[in-house]
Amino acid sequence: MPLLGGLSLFVLAAFGGLSVLVFQHREPKDMMMFGVASLLVGVAIAVVSLSFSDSALFFLGTAIAGVGFGAGFQGAVRTVVPFAAPHERAGVLSIVFIICYIAMGVPAVVAGWMVAQQGNIIATAQTFGAVIMALACVALLGSVLRAVTKRAARVATR
Repeated sequence: MPLLGGLSLFVLAAFGGLSVLVFQHREPKDMMMFGVASLLVGVAIAVVSLSFSDSALFFLGTAIAGVGFGAGFQGAVRTVVPFAAPHERAGVLSIVFIICYIAMGVPAVVAGWMVAQQGNIIATAQTFGAVIMALACVALLGSVLRAVTKRAARVATR
């Protein structure tokens, strides 16, 4: 079982890295929207697979979530970095990575605490999956509303 847990992290990271390479020439906003939608779908598939103990479905969901994570992260970085002056970019990227490490580390600690308290890793994974999907929905909704607002502003100025 530990081998499969490690393999799932490898699949997530590998597909995240591949998505960065495949989508590197796309517009950052398009990458973020595609990324958040893929993350939402991938996590949903992975969470559903837990109820059925379906490893193949779990790895499919993990791969799709990895694509979403990679594309979304790359889009976000490419959105923020151009606003920094060349001499500020290292500092901006450092802050981005610190925030990302905290955002990934704190939930891992909370999940460990939940498993220790409840003893149910499946329920913990499903809870975390639901939270990730809710956050992805909020991010997708925000991106769509921002795009609609920008489009409406362009039409109004014509």
